[in-house]
Amino acid sequence: MRIVHVTWSLGIGGIETMLVNIANAQANQGADVTIVIINDQVNDQLKRTISHKVDCFFIGRKSGSRSFLPVLKLNKILLQKHPDVIHCHLETVITIIAKPFRKRCCLTKHSTGSQGVPSAIILSKYYKVFAISNSVKRYLWEQCKVDAVVVENGIIPENFEKRRYHSLDSDRPVKIVMVGRLLTTIKGQDVLIKALSKLKNCVTLDIIGEGPDRVKLQCLAKDLSLSDKVCFLGAKTQQELYKLLKDYDIYVMASNVEGFGLTVAEAMAAKLPVIVSDIEGPKEIVRDGKYGHLFRVGDPDDCARVISQIIENYDIESSLEDAYRYVCDNYSVKRTAKDYLDNYIKV
Repeated sequence: MRIVHVTWSLGIGGIETMLVNIANAQANQGADVTIVIINDQVNDQLKRTISHKVDCFFIGRKSGSRSFLPVLKLNKILLQKHPDVIHCHLETVITIIAKPFRKRCCLTKHSTGSQGVPSAIILSKYYKVFAISNSVKRYLWEQCKVDAVVVENGIIPENFEKRRYHSLDSDRPVKIVMVGRLLTTIKGQDVLIKALSKLKNCVTLDIIGEGPDRVKLQCLAKDLSLSDKVCFLGAKTQQELYKLLKDYDIYVMASNVEGFGLTVAEAMAAKLPVIVSDIEGPKEIVRDGKYGHLFRVGDPDDCARVISQIIENYDIESSLEDAYRYVCDNYSVKRTAKDYLDNYIKV
């Protein structure tokens, strides 16, 4: 099967990392795979993780450009490749794909609203729409009456270094970590910082990610006298996260909106206890609390309560093993890639 994955840019966000992992896995499973990046926003570290088995084209369009040349380049590539499937990873990509190719276009929808309400007109141009979780599937039906096919995101569990189980040491702070773009309306880092101010336990928080709310969050930590406990580490590549996560005691995702929550699965793969806000995507990963802990979304008091509860009852080795096995069995990118291959339609 000939597959061309198309998206606007290749940053180090979840969508882009997921695209590369899926493309690599599909190539390993025998597919003829190509990636086309339209804009000139390309992260070199992520680019280097693309398998030599995957053909790549970087068109280099300036973001916002009205030049028709990148459109011609994209469609020339599609003409040369003659793909069975054109897999788009942002819905507006199809608007610059020539009409003869559109009958081969499918889309993965990655969010439940963080990118704005989807256009039913644009979604109708795709022969099939995939959702990364049941919550995204429900959202698409409620908003656009689109009956999406669920193919859950996946990670590479074996690549994560594992946290060796040990009880918490009263002589050092409990180390908490959160990974995500610094955008509080979506990712909710402010909720977690406020929760820290309510804890009696000695804790530190490392926030991994970059975004427009960095200064706002730094000011919040300063106002709450937490500047010595909250550290902003900036963006990290997936390869860096493979090694980093094992060094922490607890992972928290405080998101207000989340279609899936890839970093939750990654933390479980590193054998960390995870705490997530009780919104649909993350709840789905931890199976309503079976493999992780829930707090009320947007509620710093409840977040602090759950963190304290874990610290006070940290004898959780068996539950971490259960969560790790669950992630390996259900959220491997090998399964994700195969599910896409099984659900594509040759045209």
